[in-house]
Amino acid sequence: MAVITLTSDLGQKDPYLATVKGRMLRRCPGVTLIDISHDIAPWHTPDAAFALRQSYPHFPNDTIHWVGVHSQLMRKERYLVVFHKGQYFICPDDGLFSLLFDDHPDFLFAIRTGMGEEQGDHGIYSDSVMAAGHLASGRDILEVADQVQGIAERSGLRPLEGEDFIRCSVIHIDHFGNAILNVDRETIQRVANGRTPSIRLRGSDRIERFSQRYSDVVPGERLAFFNAFGQLEIAVNQGNASELLGLKLGALVQVQFIG
Repeated sequence: MAVITLTSDLGQKDPYLATVKGRMLRRCPGVTLIDISHDIAPWHTPDAAFALRQSYPHFPNDTIHWVGVHSQLMRKERYLVVFHKGQYFICPDDGLFSLLFDDHPDFLFAIRTGMGEEQGDHGIYSDSVMAAGHLASGRDILEVADQVQGIAERSGLRPLEGEDFIRCSVIHIDHFGNAILNVDRETIQRVANGRTPSIRLRGSDRIERFSQRYSDVVPGERLAFFNAFGQLEIAVNQGNASELLGLKLGALVQVQFIG
């Protein structure tokens, strides 16, 4: 039984998501549809990449991961099908894959523009919805796409490393208002090279030490720690760090090293 996961900024209020699911089911009756998240910040590719990067390794081989987040930075209407590490990924060619994988994907295919409507799919994300149903039905992707080599890169969304600092940004705000940054434990340890890190938020506002868990500080106190995904997270114990500390998506945070 084919499995398709869905990650989008379509939300749950409007009928857009339902039409996507209905069209996929019409193309491949019986397919299993699994929601990863539909609360991705509108047009925010890094947020979508974070949600999918943490989720896809837990799915079996041949799972199809469909992404419906259309970046405002996308220069042309090109949608890709990527096969990597035994799984398929379908999304706009807007740099998401460069944030999703640390290495180059195994195989890349560009869906032929307009193929969705040609195949009878009419609605948002026509080409990519058609491709997901096409793959889930066990059909050859080369019937609707062409193999390509290059993809859009978004290296500017990776943290900036200096000799004594790492400048990173907020890529995800979770349900509790915790701010997750685009830097992981390994990167900080490598740049620190034995030095003590501290976190500068705004102006002279700092977090001077890393915690292990939320309960390391009293309720209402801010903290920084590496979460279950290994990403640097800034939180307020039993509070909303995004609101209390002004950490919105894209906000810059600097990790500095002393010693």
